[in-house]
Amino acid sequence: ATIQAAFDKAFHDAGVSLPETIIKQNKVPQGWTDATVGDFASVQTGPFGSQLHNEDYVESGTPIITVEHMDGKYIAHRNLPLVSQNDVDRLRKYDLHTGDIVFSRVGSVDRAVMVSQHEDGWLFSGRCLRVRPYDPNTGSYFLWWFNQPVIRQLVTASAVGATMPSINTSILNSIRIVFPQKDIVTQFCKMADGLIEIIATNLEEIRKLNDAREYIQLSLSLNYHLPSITLTSGESFTLRTATVKSFSENIQRRYDNERTTNSRSAASDASVSEQRTIKTASRRP
Repeated sequence: ATIQAAFDKAFHDAGVSLPETIIKQNKVPQGWTDATVGDFASVQTGPFGSQLHNEDYVESGTPIITVEHMDGKYIAHRNLPLVSQNDVDRLRKYDLHTGDIVFSRVGSVDRAVMVSQHEDGWLFSGRCLRVRPYDPNTGSYFLWWFNQPVIRQLVTASAVGATMPSINTSILNSIRIVFPQKDIVTQFCKMADGLIEIIATNLEEIRKLNDAREYIQLSLSLNYHLPSITLTSGESFTLRTATVKSFSENIQRRYDNERTTNSRSAASDASVSEQRTIKTASRRP
């Protein structure tokens, strides 16, 4: 909301009320650049299915984001598939840099999120499109523009496919974008980047705390002893998804083993009891 208000002011100062005025009434302020996304950024489709298979996923590695990880304007750090460094090197064409914009290629094609420093170096899947601004410092402007209702409607209307809407590089390259003077964009992005980083950092801390909570709840619910974890002064409690998964699997194995042992013990007790009953019955006159 703060970012929106800041740029609304910039539009107001330039004599334009809202982006809808530019798009619907075709009123571009003097000195502004009226262009398409392809004039200011490169658009890349994610890897095809033949380039990445289910067996390529590993327990610990570099995350790949897909449409399920688009949470509002940010990338959700949950249930992330991971690949090895070999696959990262092989799929370097599909890496993510801070300031990149990631679109959903299928389904809700108007969804767009921006890559923060926390996702720098990650990969994106074939169900996504990456928009990489030629000026890496303008990512927050692209994010703001793509999330304007009139632009979201424009992207949706441009989609193809009768049953499942989809967009491609050609469609996204042709989407209209209007840039104010460079000093306005620079001022906006400087302010917006600071706010976005604060939000991203807070979300990262929340994710860490949620992981810690899940870890502790698993231990308490199954009366399982927590492994010793030493934290240095000021260090955050970090627990990767793979660690929680491994912990859960260990608990499940322990539970299954105990259940099997108890079942065998119960069966043995029942057998002994039955034998005693038979012996007692045979001794009766």
